[in-house]
Amino acid sequence: MADMELEAAEEISANSEMRIIALELMKLAIRQKKPFHKIAAEYISNVYLLKHMLDGQKE
Repeated sequence: MADMELEAAEEISANSEMRIIALELMKLAIRQKKPFHKIAAEYISNVYLLKHMLDGQKE
């Protein structure tokens, strides 16, 4: 039962973070006068680039 509650809390937290990220990306899209999907794609690309860089530092 506790595992289910923890999973639910984690899902709520993740959903909240996604909403915050989406709002910030929308603000950037408006400011830069670009479509949201282009800003979101750039953000996702940057996330993977950062992960790759951090993984490279572990070695």
